[in-house]
Amino acid sequence: MLQESLICIKSIEYDLQKTKKALLATASKQVELADSLESLKVTSLTWQGTSSCWPRNKSYTPGR
Repeated sequence: MLQESLICIKSIEYDLQKTKKALLATASKQVELADSLESLKVTSLTWQGTSSCWPRNKSYTPGR
């Protein structure tokens, strides 16, 4: 009975290690995505103040 309990504990420890590894990978990816989103926000704010070759407030008329 003690041997069965030890096997069960080892199995749970193994599963916990796998879960920990997956959580660390997920947290790392989340930080990476948050950094990318912040970078896109900064880029978006920078582009709002610049002029563009595409008219923003004019309607497009083909053939003009």
